[in-house]
Amino acid sequence: MRHDLTGDRLFPKPVTDDALQAADVIVLLGPVSIPLPSCDRSPAQQVLRWDIPDLDGQPYEALEAARDDLNRRALLLMADLLRPQPGAETGP
Repeated sequence: MRHDLTGDRLFPKPVTDDALQAADVIVLLGPVSIPLPSCDRSPAQQVLRWDIPDLDGQPYEALEAARDDLNRRALLLMADLLRPQPGAETGP
């Protein structure tokens, strides 16, 4: 499947206090240090940095490889988040 990586819908999204407070995991992409708004975050929240190369001017194959890598990381993160935690209740 091909994706339009140049569409008008793609733009940086703001990181708001409300979004941070609701998140279990915060994933920062890229080598640039992104300041997070100062809000009370739970110590249980994970903040992950996924370094990705600068893709500006790279061939389409590099974009596909980066997309596939991010997809793999996201699937692994979801599997980890959905895995029952030791000692957690599993039902009534």
